[in-house]
Parts: sequence; C-alpha cells; structure tokens
Amino acid sequence: MWTIQSVNLSWRDQVSEIIFGHIFTVQIVMRYNPGGAGNAAFIESPPLTWGEEIFFKDHKEKRYWHWEDDLFAYRPLAQTFNAWRRRYIEAYNTAVMSPSIRWAIKGAAELNYSPGHPVRITHLPGQPQPRTDEEKARFIRNFIQKNGCQLSVEIDDYPAVAISPAEVYSHLNPQGQPKIPAHIANDVERLQNKKERLLLFQCGVGASLVTASQYIATDQYLRANWIRQFARGHVRSSLPVDGYARDFPPDIYRVEAPEGRHGFTWLRDRGEYL
Repeated sequence: MWTIQSVNLSWRDQVSEIIFGHIFTVQIVMRYNPGGAGNAAFIESPPLTWGEEIFFKDHKEKRYWHWEDDLFAYRPLAQTFNAWRRRYIEAYNTAVMSPSIRWAIKGAAELNYSPGHPVRITHLPGQPQPRTDEEKARFIRNFIQKNGCQLSVEIDDYPAVAISPAEVYSHLNPQGQPKIPAHIANDVERLQNKKERLLLFQCGVGASLVTASQYIATDQYLRANWIRQFARGHVRSSLPVDGYARDFPPDIYRVEAPEGRHGFTWLRDRGEYL
C-alpha cells in the first residue's frame, strides 16, 4: 500500500509580455510498501485532489463570476494533470536518463529507493525493455510492487490572466506606462478598467493537502497598479461583490467535460492512470 510522505508547494512569478501570473508547483512524495507473499496485486495510489475556487470581478462592467469544484474530478484529462496521469511513464523515462521536456508535460516524476537515491537504468531489469508508454507504465508498476519505492510527482500549474493587446508594451510613455489615447484621456469612466481575480487552491492526495491563494489585479491604463500575489494558505476567502451582477463562469468551468468524474480504463492502454 501507499504512504503519503509529503505534499509541498512552491511558486515563482511568470515573466511574459502576454501573461501575468505565476508558475505554481505541487510536489507529492509517496512510498509504496509491498505486502506479504499473498498480496500479489498492485495497489493504486490514492486519488489526486485539485480543489479550486475562483472569484473574478470586472469593475468597469460591475459584474463578477464565481466557480468552485475539484478540477481533477471535473476535468481529469486537462493538460495541467499530464504529469500525474503519466507518473509511471515519466518515472521510467527519468530512470533511463530520458525525461520528457518539463513544460510539455507540465511537471516531472522520479522513482527513488530512498531520498537522494534515485532509481536509474542500472537498477532496472535488463529484459524485456519496454517500448510503448503502456509497457513503460506496466514495467514501473511491477518494479514498485516487487521492490517498494518512493515516487515523487511534481505538477506545474500556470494560473495567470492574459494581457490584452491594449495592455502590451507596444505603446509606452517614457515612464514605462501605456500611453492613454487622447480621445479618452479625460474620460474617467473609460479609464477605470480594473479587473480582479482571486484563486484558492486545495491540492494533494488523500487527506494530505496543501492550500494556497493567488490574487491578481490589473488596470488597462495604470500598469504601475498591477498586483500579483501568491501565498500559502487562504489569505482571503472571497472578493466583495456587493452591487455587482453575477455572470456565468467561462464555458471551461460551466460545461463538465465528457470524461469528468469517470475512471476511464482506456487510459491504461496508453499507460496513463487517473
């Protein structure tokens, strides 16, 4: 069976001319303890939890939307969860010194005998050598079942807001701020284009969860006032919305994906496990 040894998080600013936010990483470390001789079946790891609660306010339009759910249960095939679904495949790739490009799978996975002692190709049976992703996953699962190992999975998320063309650096004044078009320079209402987003996370496996929060505020013509903050725990629980009309959230949060809340066994045909 599996023992959850730790669930940790880290983050850094995401530096881009078209994205404003953070890169957020959750690291899950689990150890598999083989059972007795009579326990031949491999026991799957506890399910991933990726709870999100989002508040978004548009001050100019006086509108907001709110969404809350377990995003992994809702959309398990989302790109954010590539590294988790491919944890056995990537553990094999890392062991043979051929890990996938991190940004492509949004994370990484590694198998260790103990902390600081990774499993490498010289520790693996020589034959048969797996060729397909399905064979790699089955190979590693069998290796874990026989040897007991520590599996580390890192999941990278990129919570951010897109910067509209009017907010990009192509029209800056000498102070580095967007130039305000003359025809609205004195139009206070049109200059007030502030938007806020609060994102609350609760992520991990089983009962081992970490919490974090991200707050972003942008204003089209006042870039000096832009804010991005990330912190452990839920620094605030909501955004004040008195006097604002409620909108539906974007379709990605409104319409449940066909695979949502289903354990599709066909994923195993390509070596992926929910």
